[in-house]
Amino acid sequence: RRFGEFPLAAGRRWSAQAVATVCDLQEEKSLEVRRERDRGKRKEKKERKKKRETGNNASNVVGGFEMAIRELKVCLLGDTGVGKSSIVCRFVQDHFDHNISPTIGASFLTKTVPCGNELHKFLIWDTAGQERFHSLAPMYYRGSAAAVIVYDITKLDSFQTLKKWVKELKEHGPEDIVVAIAGNKNDLGDIREVPTKDAKEFAESIAAIFIETSARNAVNVEELFQSISRQIPPLENTDVDSNESFKITRQPLPSARRCC
Repeated sequence: RRFGEFPLAAGRRWSAQAVATVCDLQEEKSLEVRRERDRGKRKEKKERKKKRETGNNASNVVGGFEMAIRELKVCLLGDTGVGKSSIVCRFVQDHFDHNISPTIGASFLTKTVPCGNELHKFLIWDTAGQERFHSLAPMYYRGSAAAVIVYDITKLDSFQTLKKWVKELKEHGPEDIVVAIAGNKNDLGDIREVPTKDAKEFAESIAAIFIETSARNAVNVEELFQSISRQIPPLENTDVDSNESFKITRQPLPSARRCC
């Protein structure tokens, strides 16, 4: 099992040197995953610290109204190569990288968008799609307000994997999590393998958001996260602080400080 990624022909055995080499490779992979996870956690911790330091003094008044700002943890799940990182990159940075590297463990990015009388700050965990990282997924979807499950419209297998993620979220995910299904790469409709009708019917059967996107052409990426925002119930009492949200007040600010 340990050397499953390095199969041998029948009747062959591992030499001591080969075993040592494989062990070194796997240790390097594990170390890289831990480093990437720690970087994401440090970034999230820094964001939360910044919120605590400025939350009681910052203000954001739009059209004469104060706005509540809420942190919403969102995780992206799905097969490797379906475009999860490209969707996040397009949403946060409005950029598309043709040579983007596969995610190791998970990456973390944030973006704040308006929704009604609130500001939604998305804390986005982009998880790796490789099978060897599957066991790490629960730590990212645990406590999430929403999960975006991505499939590639040109790969039927990725849609089957999506159904497995839906099952896992039902069994182990947060009870009130908002689920969005995103069929990415809709700019490649001429080689489509997953009919829009089938995907839409599946999404409706589980009461999930459904949308087809193209990270490459910036199609429906903003709409995807706007749909998630609309599914998040508004704060019942925006004057009460909590771990997940806080009220932006009208207190005076030093001229050098600006709202987030």
